[in-house]
Amino acid sequence: MLFTDQMVRAILEGRKTQTRRLVTASTSTVGGHTARSMWARLVWNGLERVDPGFPTGEAKDFDYQYLKVPYWEHDRAVPAAVSFHEWYAWDGTSWRVYSRVAPGGVLWVRETWQQLDDEHGTPLVAYRADNTTNLVGRNEDGRDYVFDAEPGGYELSKWKPSIFMPRWACRLELDVVSVRPERLHDISEEDAIAEGVWFDGIASGYCVEDPAPTVCHGSAVLAFQGLWDSINGDRAGASWFDNPWVWVIEFEPRRLDGKRIAGEVGDE
Repeated sequence: MLFTDQMVRAILEGRKTQTRRLVTASTSTVGGHTARSMWARLVWNGLERVDPGFPTGEAKDFDYQYLKVPYWEHDRAVPAAVSFHEWYAWDGTSWRVYSRVAPGGVLWVRETWQQLDDEHGTPLVAYRADNTTNLVGRNEDGRDYVFDAEPGGYELSKWKPSIFMPRWACRLELDVVSVRPERLHDISEEDAIAEGVWFDGIASGYCVEDPAPTVCHGSAVLAFQGLWDSINGDRAGASWFDNPWVWVIEFEPRRLDGKRIAGEVGDE
């Protein structure tokens, strides 16, 4: 999963334990199937609703919250404004839309990086978010991996985008605790802070920039609004104003290089 530098720093500092991702064909499944083939038939007309999932202990393939979305199986025009019950009377139906990310799963963080050698020819991976490096090792299966994080100090002029980070170069994994759908505007103050927003005592406001915030806000939600639009504001239907459906993914981060996340039990 892709993260910006500032959000990687928030994870490393123990400030970020949630992420919100747009509900799209690439982040969802429809009725337990790949979403792309069915997505065009889903009708996002305000009749979507959140289903709490199945009761605890009931044996089902999916046991977490999902979206129930109208699905039109015919070629005639879809009614513009009807109630959920009228939808069924009009020969419509609905499908369960789930997140591809499920509780109990593991995500790996893809961040801006570069591969290089130190002065002794030792292979390293550098990370732009906090300017550190990891040594590169090779396991018994002949696969590379990173370990032993150290300060970097490398002034690199060219970095590789996060989308090109291979699995072996990853230093952070996220254990998924819960997943739920909600409208973007439904975020609470507590959840906005869990998204990495922090309170600057000197500026007496909530900020997302670091380490030197330039703009602070009167609430964590307002700060998160600016963060969201800085990443998604130019995408059609994805801005804060559009109030899109999002998957709320709660996670517990783990480092793979022998270091601790700030604030973990046992951390000094």
